[in-house]
Amino acid sequence: MTLQEEQAEAIRSSLELQEQVIGIVGHDLRNPLAAILGSAGLLEKLADVDGLRSSLGVRTLARIVHSAQRMERLIRDLLDYTRLRAGKGLPLFLAPANLHDICRDAAEEATSANPEQRVRLDFEGDGAGIWDADRIQQVVSNLIGNAVQHGRPGDPVDLSVHPLADGRLSIEVRNQGDPIAGRSIPHLFEAFRRGNRGPSERRGIGLGLYIVAQITAAHGGSVEARSTTDGTVFQVLLPRRAGA
Repeated sequence: MTLQEEQAEAIRSSLELQEQVIGIVGHDLRNPLAAILGSAGLLEKLADVDGLRSSLGVRTLARIVHSAQRMERLIRDLLDYTRLRAGKGLPLFLAPANLHDICRDAAEEATSANPEQRVRLDFEGDGAGIWDADRIQQVVSNLIGNAVQHGRPGDPVDLSVHPLADGRLSIEVRNQGDPIAGRSIPHLFEAFRRGNRGPSERRGIGLGLYIVAQITAAHGGSVEARSTTDGTVFQVLLPRRAGA
Protein backbone atom coordinates (compact mmCIF):
# COMPACT_ATOMS: atom_id res chain seq x y z
CA MET A 1 0.00 0.00 0.00
CA THR A 2 1.37 3.39 -0.98
CA LEU A 3 1.65 6.34 1.41
CA GLN A 4 -1.26 8.08 -0.30
CA GLU A 5 -3.41 4.97 0.01
CA GLU A 6 -2.51 4.65 3.69
CA GLN A 7 -3.44 8.29 4.28
CA ALA A 8 -6.74 7.86 2.44
CA GLU A 9 -7.52 4.73 4.48
CA ALA A 10 -6.70 6.55 7.73
CA ILE A 11 -9.02 9.41 6.79
CA ARG A 12 -11.80 6.99 5.84
CA SER A 13 -11.43 5.07 9.13
CA SER A 14 -11.45 8.32 11.10
CA LEU A 15 -14.65 9.48 9.39
CA GLU A 16 -16.33 6.13 9.96
CA LEU A 17 -15.41 6.23 13.65
CA GLN A 18 -16.67 9.80 13.95
CA GLU A 19 -20.00 8.86 12.38
CA GLN A 20 -20.38 5.79 14.60
CA VAL A 21 -19.68 7.80 17.75
CA ILE A 22 -22.12 10.53 16.72
CA GLY A 23 -24.81 7.98 15.96
CA ILE A 24 -24.34 6.04 19.21
CA VAL A 25 -24.17 9.17 21.36
CA GLY A 26 -27.22 10.64 19.66
CA HIS A 27 -29.35 7.55 20.21
CA ASP A 28 -28.18 6.91 23.78
CA LEU A 29 -28.76 10.49 24.89
CA ARG A 30 -32.37 10.57 23.78
CA ASN A 31 -33.78 8.37 26.57
CA PRO A 32 -32.38 10.31 29.56
CA LEU A 33 -33.24 13.55 27.80
CA ALA A 34 -36.86 12.44 27.41
CA ALA A 35 -36.88 11.64 31.14
CA ILE A 36 -35.63 15.16 31.95
CA LEU A 37 -38.31 16.81 29.82
CA GLY A 38 -41.00 14.54 31.22
CA SER A 39 -39.96 15.21 34.81
CA ALA A 40 -39.85 18.97 34.23
CA GLY A 41 -43.36 18.84 32.77
CA LEU A 42 -44.60 16.86 35.76
CA LEU A 43 -43.06 19.37 38.17
CA GLU A 44 -44.85 22.19 36.38
CA LYS A 45 -48.20 20.39 36.72
CA LEU A 46 -47.60 19.59 40.40
CA ALA A 47 -46.63 23.19 41.10
CA ASP A 48 -49.89 24.35 39.56
CA VAL A 49 -51.98 21.87 41.53
CA ASP A 50 -50.28 22.48 44.88
CA GLY A 51 -50.00 26.23 44.49
CA LEU A 52 -46.23 26.00 44.92
CA ARG A 53 -45.34 28.22 42.02
CA SER A 54 -42.81 30.90 42.82
CA SER A 55 -40.79 33.28 40.71
CA LEU A 56 -37.61 31.31 41.38
CA GLY A 57 -39.31 27.98 40.72
CA VAL A 58 -40.76 29.15 37.43
CA ARG A 59 -37.39 30.45 36.26
CA THR A 60 -35.63 27.26 37.32
CA LEU A 61 -38.09 25.03 35.49
CA ALA A 62 -37.87 27.27 32.43
CA ARG A 63 -34.08 26.87 32.41
CA ILE A 64 -34.37 23.08 32.71
CA VAL A 65 -36.86 22.89 29.84
CA HIS A 66 -34.86 25.31 27.69
CA SER A 67 -31.60 23.37 28.19
CA ALA A 68 -33.26 20.02 27.53
CA GLN A 69 -34.98 21.30 24.38
CA ARG A 70 -31.69 22.69 23.11
CA MET A 71 -30.00 19.33 23.74
CA GLU A 72 -32.85 17.62 21.92
CA ARG A 73 -32.32 19.84 18.86
CA LEU A 74 -28.57 19.23 18.92
CA ILE A 75 -29.07 15.47 19.10
CA ARG A 76 -31.53 15.57 16.21
CA ASP A 77 -29.03 17.55 14.13
CA LEU A 78 -26.28 15.04 14.96
CA LEU A 79 -28.45 12.09 13.94
CA ASP A 80 -29.45 13.84 10.72
CA TYR A 81 -25.80 14.55 9.95
CA THR A 82 -24.92 10.90 10.52
CA ARG A 83 -27.74 9.81 8.22
CA LEU A 84 -26.63 12.22 5.49
CA ARG A 85 -22.96 11.19 5.77
CA ALA A 86 -24.03 7.59 5.37
CA GLY A 87 -25.76 8.54 2.11
CA LYS A 88 -29.23 7.66 3.40
CA GLY A 89 -30.78 11.08 2.88
CA LEU A 90 -33.45 12.66 5.06
CA PRO A 91 -36.81 10.86 5.20
CA LEU A 92 -39.75 13.15 4.48
CA PHE A 93 -43.37 12.52 5.48
CA LEU A 94 -45.33 14.81 3.20
CA ALA A 95 -48.83 16.01 4.01
CA PRO A 96 -50.94 19.15 3.57
CA ALA A 97 -49.78 21.84 6.00
CA ASN A 98 -49.91 25.57 6.58
CA LEU A 99 -46.60 27.42 6.65
CA HIS A 100 -48.04 30.17 8.84
CA ASP A 101 -48.96 27.61 11.51
CA ILE A 102 -45.57 25.91 11.26
CA CYS A 103 -43.72 29.20 11.72
CA ARG A 104 -46.01 30.29 14.54
CA ASP A 105 -45.34 27.02 16.40
CA ALA A 106 -41.57 27.46 15.95
CA ALA A 107 -41.77 31.03 17.27
CA GLU A 108 -43.87 30.00 20.28
CA GLU A 109 -41.39 27.23 21.11
CA ALA A 110 -38.50 29.73 20.94
CA THR A 111 -40.18 32.30 23.16
CA SER A 112 -41.42 29.74 25.70
CA ALA A 113 -37.83 28.55 26.13
CA ASN A 114 -36.53 32.16 26.13
CA PRO A 115 -39.24 34.33 27.71
CA GLU A 116 -37.10 37.44 27.33
CA GLN A 117 -36.75 36.91 23.58
CA ARG A 118 -39.28 38.52 21.23
CA VAL A 119 -40.09 37.05 17.81
CA ARG A 120 -42.16 39.39 15.64
CA LEU A 121 -44.36 37.67 13.05
CA ASP A 122 -45.42 39.01 9.65
CA PHE A 123 -47.47 36.62 7.50
CA GLU A 124 -48.96 37.41 4.10
CA GLY A 125 -51.12 35.48 1.64
CA ASP A 126 -52.02 31.80 1.65
CA GLY A 127 -49.65 29.57 3.62
CA ALA A 128 -51.03 26.23 2.36
CA GLY A 129 -48.77 23.63 0.79
CA ILE A 130 -47.51 20.06 0.98
CA TRP A 131 -44.39 19.53 3.08
CA ASP A 132 -43.00 17.57 6.00
CA ALA A 133 -44.28 19.96 8.68
CA ASP A 134 -41.92 18.67 11.40
CA ARG A 135 -38.92 19.11 9.14
CA ILE A 136 -39.93 22.61 8.07
CA GLN A 137 -40.44 23.55 11.72
CA GLN A 138 -36.92 22.21 12.35
CA VAL A 139 -35.66 24.59 9.65
CA VAL A 140 -37.42 27.59 11.16
CA SER A 141 -36.41 26.68 14.72
CA ASN A 142 -32.77 26.39 13.69
CA LEU A 143 -32.90 29.76 11.95
CA ILE A 144 -34.55 31.44 14.93
CA GLY A 145 -31.98 29.86 17.24
CA ASN A 146 -29.18 31.10 15.01
CA ALA A 147 -30.69 34.60 14.98
CA VAL A 148 -30.98 34.65 18.79
CA GLN A 149 -27.45 33.33 19.18
CA HIS A 150 -25.86 35.95 16.93
CA GLY A 151 -28.32 38.81 17.28
CA ARG A 152 -27.96 41.89 19.43
CA PRO A 153 -29.15 41.07 22.97
CA GLY A 154 -32.55 42.55 23.69
CA ASP A 155 -33.46 43.12 20.05
CA PRO A 156 -36.35 41.13 18.52
CA VAL A 157 -36.03 38.52 15.79
CA ASP A 158 -38.29 39.12 12.78
CA LEU A 159 -39.95 36.11 11.12
CA SER A 160 -41.93 36.68 7.94
CA VAL A 161 -43.70 34.52 5.33
CA HIS A 162 -44.94 35.81 2.01
CA PRO A 163 -45.76 34.38 -1.43
CA LEU A 164 -43.66 35.09 -4.52
CA ALA A 165 -44.86 35.76 -8.06
CA ASP A 166 -43.46 32.40 -9.25
CA GLY A 167 -45.67 30.47 -6.80
CA ARG A 168 -43.03 29.74 -4.18
CA LEU A 169 -43.22 30.82 -0.56
CA SER A 170 -40.50 32.85 1.14
CA ILE A 171 -39.53 32.49 4.81
CA GLU A 172 -37.26 35.21 6.15
CA VAL A 173 -35.59 35.34 9.57
CA ARG A 174 -33.87 38.63 10.41
CA ASN A 175 -31.78 39.73 13.35
CA GLN A 176 -29.83 42.85 14.24
CA GLY A 177 -26.18 42.66 15.23
CA ASP A 178 -22.69 42.56 13.81
CA PRO A 179 -22.75 41.70 10.09
CA ILE A 180 -21.30 38.44 8.86
CA ALA A 181 -18.01 38.85 7.01
CA GLY A 182 -18.56 38.52 3.27
CA ARG A 183 -15.91 35.82 2.95
CA SER A 184 -17.77 33.66 5.49
CA ILE A 185 -21.19 33.72 3.82
CA PRO A 186 -20.43 31.06 1.14
CA HIS A 187 -19.41 28.64 3.93
CA LEU A 188 -22.29 29.20 6.37
CA PHE A 189 -24.17 26.08 5.32
CA GLU A 190 -21.22 23.70 5.62
CA ALA A 191 -21.17 21.14 8.43
CA PHE A 192 -19.39 22.09 11.65
CA ARG A 193 -19.02 25.74 10.71
CA ARG A 194 -19.29 27.77 13.91
CA GLY A 195 -19.75 31.51 14.14
CA ASN A 196 -17.16 33.45 16.08
CA ARG A 197 -19.57 36.04 17.43
CA GLY A 198 -21.14 36.01 20.85
CA PRO A 199 -20.05 34.31 24.07
CA SER A 200 -18.76 30.77 23.70
CA GLU A 201 -21.50 29.26 25.86
CA ARG A 202 -24.09 30.41 23.30
CA ARG A 203 -22.40 28.83 20.30
CA GLY A 204 -23.71 25.64 18.74
CA ILE A 205 -21.82 22.69 17.31
CA GLY A 206 -22.02 24.05 13.78
CA LEU A 207 -24.70 21.80 12.29
CA GLY A 208 -27.82 23.96 12.52
CA LEU A 209 -27.44 25.81 9.22
CA TYR A 210 -26.12 22.70 7.47
CA ILE A 211 -29.31 20.85 8.45
CA VAL A 212 -31.39 23.85 7.32
CA ALA A 213 -29.82 23.64 3.86
CA GLN A 214 -30.25 19.87 3.61
CA ILE A 215 -33.92 19.86 4.65
CA THR A 216 -34.67 22.77 2.32
CA ALA A 217 -32.96 21.03 -0.60
CA ALA A 218 -34.88 17.79 0.14
CA HIS A 219 -38.09 19.81 -0.32
CA GLY A 220 -36.87 21.21 -3.64
CA GLY A 221 -36.16 24.64 -2.15
CA SER A 222 -33.15 26.85 -1.53
CA VAL A 223 -31.71 29.01 1.24
CA GLU A 224 -29.42 32.02 1.21
CA ALA A 225 -28.02 34.59 3.63
CA ARG A 226 -27.59 38.35 3.32
CA SER A 227 -25.80 40.43 5.91
CA THR A 228 -25.17 44.17 6.17
CA THR A 229 -24.98 46.76 8.93
CA ASP A 230 -28.80 46.88 8.69
CA GLY A 231 -29.09 43.27 9.83
CA THR A 232 -28.68 39.64 8.80
CA VAL A 233 -31.41 37.84 6.86
CA PHE A 234 -31.72 34.13 6.11
CA GLN A 235 -34.24 33.45 3.36
CA VAL A 236 -35.74 30.04 2.58
CA LEU A 237 -37.62 29.60 -0.70
CA LEU A 238 -40.04 26.67 -0.84
CA PRO A 239 -42.25 25.33 -3.62
CA ARG A 240 -45.87 24.86 -2.59
CA ARG A 241 -45.40 21.12 -3.01
CA ALA A 242 -42.17 19.48 -1.87
CA GLY A 243 -40.02 18.47 -4.83
CA ALA A 244 -42.14 20.37 -7.34
